[in-house]
Amino acid sequence: MCTSRRLEQNEITEVGAGAFVAIKVVARIDLSNNKIVKIAADAFNGLTRLTSLHLGRNPFTCDCSLRWLAAYLRKNPIETSGAKCDSPKRLARKRIDALRDENFKCKPGEETEGDRGSCGATGACPAACACEWDARGVRVACARAGQNDVPRDLPMATHALLMSDNNLRQIKSDGLFGRLPDLNKLDFRNNGITEIEDNAFDGAANMQELLLDGNHLATVTDKMFFGLHSLVTFTLSGNPIHCSCHVGWLAGWLRTRRLAPGAACASPANLRGANIPHLELTDFKCTGKYLESNEITSLEPEQIRHLTQLTRLDLSNNKIDVLHNNTFDGLTKLSTLIVSYNRLRCVQVSLSQGYPKG
Repeated sequence: MCTSRRLEQNEITEVGAGAFVAIKVVARIDLSNNKIVKIAADAFNGLTRLTSLHLGRNPFTCDCSLRWLAAYLRKNPIETSGAKCDSPKRLARKRIDALRDENFKCKPGEETEGDRGSCGATGACPAACACEWDARGVRVACARAGQNDVPRDLPMATHALLMSDNNLRQIKSDGLFGRLPDLNKLDFRNNGITEIEDNAFDGAANMQELLLDGNHLATVTDKMFFGLHSLVTFTLSGNPIHCSCHVGWLAGWLRTRRLAPGAACASPANLRGANIPHLELTDFKCTGKYLESNEITSLEPEQIRHLTQLTRLDLSNNKIDVLHNNTFDGLTKLSTLIVSYNRLRCVQVSLSQGYPKG
């Protein structure tokens, strides 16, 4: 299997989106000594095994369309040939990976006009959407467009993506939003979203407004919103959120950041309609926890000590070999414990302290 692509010393002027999508096992790419001016933001997408990248001695134009590359190289320090800018003059001969985001600039509309018709088409407007160029970049409107997925071919300068009233159902963690450095608004209202994968918004550090009203989210994890450090507006009303102990973190997070004032519990019955930012951590309870078939090798008391309302715990079909002293200390309501099909060799004497007898 070929894991190297040597393309050095050719006449290549541009690397388009998805240029290497068919060879995801590639470990080394050499594009040095060409005439490359720009590289599309999706060019290296999905290359999880890439460990060596050579881009040196190319006449890169370091405008806003190449901002993503600096961020990519900082996150993945695999470029060893010292790729540098050729233009504009103020950035000439400066290493790309040493520049900050604000160094990469475009005049309004400049990036998009220059990209139209290019092999990467990085500035083209998605077919089902309408694009409006303004001083901040590109506003992409795809509301009520019958879309099942977020468009992959968004202009690099997108600052607002409006996709309310579609049928997205799931927001994937595929790095898309991290490749849009100017993105500050996402409107995903009324999309039937049932799942947001962990780290889906990672890299979207400039996001200020995220609208998720009217979806079907029943649970919300803290990793869903990892990387959103600049949020000012966040809405979550109209989702059937089940306020169990797994969602307890959300109340404090919303309260501290003054976000989603309309977010409310849909269940359990005793919390139905309760405003989430007004609840305390102790209001969120679990009565059952199912951890079977999860490759768990150990269980420490501090991992479950906070589940004081737990009545059932299923740890079957894991790889636990030892249960330590006082593992279930404090779980006074625990009535069912299942640890079958593990690798238990030792059950210590005071394991069941705090665990009800009967």
